[in-house]
Amino acid sequence: MDFKKALRELDAIRNIAILVNVLFDALLVFLILFLVLSLFNFYPILIASVPAFLYFIKRAYEDVSGKTLRDVETSHPILHERLRTAADSLGKENFMVMWLQASLMNSLRNIRVSSFFNVKNFLVKIGYISLMCFLILIVALFHLQIFDMANFLEDASFRFNLKENLLRGHIPDSLLGRNINIEDLNADSELMDITNQMELRSITEQELLNMMPQEVFTSSDVSFEESMSKKKRIYIRNYFSKIRSLEG
Repeated sequence: MDFKKALRELDAIRNIAILVNVLFDALLVFLILFLVLSLFNFYPILIASVPAFLYFIKRAYEDVSGKTLRDVETSHPILHERLRTAADSLGKENFMVMWLQASLMNSLRNIRVSSFFNVKNFLVKIGYISLMCFLILIVALFHLQIFDMANFLEDASFRFNLKENLLRGHIPDSLLGRNINIEDLNADSELMDITNQMELRSITEQELLNMMPQEVFTSSDVSFEESMSKKKRIYIRNYFSKIRSLEG
């Protein structure tokens, strides 16, 4: 194995150690957020996943890009200064460089992969993760909640869209965007384009005739024209009956 390949393997091992450490930290962040959000029933999986993922990406990038050979030498005194010197001497061929690289290769063979992992630190984090999992399990089993935020938001959304939720498909869409109370809606489908009860009470007979569709008064059917005046009277009489019932 040449020295360049040994350096690449050393770099790969360090990257794995860094990513595993960051992964444990991100998992702990996720579990803490999940526990807090579970107590408020505020979409814990979705909301906790986003900051935990962003934390993992940020920490992984910073730690991987910020690692140096000095860190390896600090944690492995046997490589002190020699590793950086040999790395700086790559591409040079002379007796001293070859001797230094051969010496380092022998030293690297005696270094265990586990030495790049802080086992004590990992055990502490595993303990915290286990504790958080236990607390989450308790919250789930006993349905512990401080406040039901999801239900509150759903109720607020329902109340905000109550008119659309109740009336969609039952009355014309032209009425749904207007400020009109359900009690003010007239059962007669011909009157559903009137905006509110006050307008209904103030409309005169002539205004009503003008508001009625023109196709009601125009037709090529002679028998229909002959009976039109009677239909007008019936329509207007029904209309004012409804007005009186609303005022009563």
